[in-house]
Amino acid sequence: QVFQDYGFHPLVQRWIIGQCLCVDERTVSSYGIRRDGDTAFLYLLSAKMAELTEQRYEEDQAQVMLSSTSLLPDAAGERRKYNTLPNMSPKKG
Repeated sequence: QVFQDYGFHPLVQRWIIGQCLCVDERTVSSYGIRRDGDTAFLYLLSAKMAELTEQRYEEDQAQVMLSSTSLLPDAAGERRKYNTLPNMSPKKG
């Protein structure tokens, strides 16, 4: 989803949840993410560090674009109903 929405290829993404470096074989729920607002950190590697070639990036991006155009217009709108940004309001207290 991060690749589709923001262009960060999965090979450059490193997710940290609950002081654990996440692995693809596990679900976010298995790391304790239960509801909107639970904390996860995304660290980004350089393409060079991730050994991501420009050709691989472009091929994978084209594949994602093709699969996203096959969604119904209403389904595409439904995907965007979540908030990916942290709450920036000042804390009370």
